[in-house]
Amino acid sequence: MKTDFNPIRQSFPSVSSPSPQVWQNGRFKRAWDRLMQYCLGNPEPRITLKRDRSGEHYWVVYDPTMNQSLTFWSAPEVRIWLEERYRR
Repeated sequence: MKTDFNPIRQSFPSVSSPSPQVWQNGRFKRAWDRLMQYCLGNPEPRITLKRDRSGEHYWVVYDPTMNQSLTFWSAPEVRIWLEERYRR
């Protein structure tokens, strides 16, 4: 009895890797970056520009080394804080 089964030649669906553009601009890179930050404990501060209900912009800075969030109402304040942080 002859069978067509050949385990060496058996094909499996191929998994294609995302294109470089999808990797760099998409959710895969963001997820990878978050995973790396979590695993490595990235000490760099995260700065987020937000807007309050009245439309005013403000910056929220999270400092992972101090485990604290700070709010600033101007970019110069954020720059001063960053400079002082790196002088420590």
